[in-house]
Amino acid sequence: MEVHHMVYETIIGTDFHKLHPMLKQRYSLKLGETFKSQGVMEVMETKPSFLKPAYQILSKLKFIVPESGTNIKFDMQYTLTHCDEKTAEFKWVRKFYFPSETYEFHTRMVVDFDTGIVKDYMGAPSVVNSHLQFDVTNSGELMTRSTAVEAVICKQDIPTPAIFAPSALVLEGFDEQTQQHTIHLTIYHPLLGTMMRYAGKFRAL
Repeated sequence: MEVHHMVYETIIGTDFHKLHPMLKQRYSLKLGETFKSQGVMEVMETKPSFLKPAYQILSKLKFIVPESGTNIKFDMQYTLTHCDEKTAEFKWVRKFYFPSETYEFHTRMVVDFDTGIVKDYMGAPSVVNSHLQFDVTNSGELMTRSTAVEAVICKQDIPTPAIFAPSALVLEGFDEQTQQHTIHLTIYHPLLGTMMRYAGKFRAL
């Protein structure tokens, strides 16, 4: 079976065909292909404020954006870097251009076709991963949720108890009026509340 052009179709299942046509096109990369885009985050917010020193340190690992702001320019690209009958990997690079500094957020998404497990390794080097679940809304948006979190210690994935594990929700769509892709992200922690959120639009290059 050739999977190099149908990774997302495989992990999403039959609902893949319910996606907006622009999202189907965007998520039909072949091996070695890169999707590139530029846009603006209308709002970016990272909290609580007492964790900012920790966020500053993690930002050096290209893991989290420690600042908040509005109308932040950003670019995003991802590449299907590996794919065979058993696994596939995507490399994602996001850059957020704040007035004072540019922050990068790197992830590596690993798909296991045998188990159906998708892990998103965050940071460079990776310090944590989250298991991802994909759903398609009635309006053709792609909803991505984290279902479990693991710390990456000495290249080993260590499960994190649910009470300490943040959960992420990402909603991606396409705005017909502006002809732009849309994205909304929220990271919520059961003890700390909303830790990060952003909402913006971008165009493919």
